[in-house]
Amino acid sequence: MTIVGLMAIVVAAAVVAAYWTRAGRESSSDMRDSSWQPPPQTFLAAHMDVRPVPGWTARIGDVGLPAESKFASSADPIWSQPLVGDVGPRGFLLASSPDVAGSQWWLVGVDAHTGQRLFAPVRLDAATFSPKCFLNGPDVVLCLRDGDHGGTAWVIDTHSGAVSYTGPTDLQTSPGPLRVSQIESYAVAETTGQGVFGVGPHAETTWFVPGKGKVNERSTRATNVAPQVLATQDAGGDQMSVFSLVDGKVVSPELDAGLSPKSAVTYPGGFAVEVVASQSGSIPDGVEFFDDAGKKLGRAEV
Repeated sequence: MTIVGLMAIVVAAAVVAAYWTRAGRESSSDMRDSSWQPPPQTFLAAHMDVRPVPGWTARIGDVGLPAESKFASSADPIWSQPLVGDVGPRGFLLASSPDVAGSQWWLVGVDAHTGQRLFAPVRLDAATFSPKCFLNGPDVVLCLRDGDHGGTAWVIDTHSGAVSYTGPTDLQTSPGPLRVSQIESYAVAETTGQGVFGVGPHAETTWFVPGKGKVNERSTRATNVAPQVLATQDAGGDQMSVFSLVDGKVVSPELDAGLSPKSAVTYPGGFAVEVVASQSGSIPDGVEFFDDAGKKLGRAEV
């Protein structure tokens, strides 16, 4: 269940290399922070020249689901995506069993090292279509069911399977205000033209970052490094805000006097920002690199 990249790719190095190529040359060594180290990576346990062999198999009965159940999020195999996500070796999946209402939906937790279940299957609701579930940090899975008169939420502990909250919510998974998206390992609620909200323990909105209401997502989430805790959002014009997915704190980069930030991109261990001098308009003068706290690490001229 654990999503592990098959190649040791350091995203930060790729981002830096891309900007180095754009600049046409490397910045001088005195502009870099020699103390910076890439974040820890996860490697395959076996060498690449060893032929993979089947490991454990988790069957329906092994995880405690009723007979005739299946791991699925849709009756159509083409659209079925049962994997909710993973937190280290703990993987979480949706499953269904036959019901007069269509399907009874369950949340299942499995240890990816052993195939053993993490907890008894969590009963959600019975309906034709599955609810949508999201990771919300290392300790919570959030499941949502849209409704004509408001939605229903389940907040589930990823360690024990205990349901700490089930009830009404203003969050939704369909287009509109407070639409929930999975960003790295956190669920956020987006409202176009307003901004991005965090999600709390009762499926309510918590922190808020104003902006255009859409988190800029990376093209791929599966890497061999830990999920990022920073994200970006268009703040208006050419500028972006960098903020924490944990508490919504906006991270302001340490810029020299006379420089203004423009576009930004996050990578494991920090973020990069295009900067312009006030007198040069909108054309970038350089790309500066920062750690998760906004401390400057280096610069590439453009």
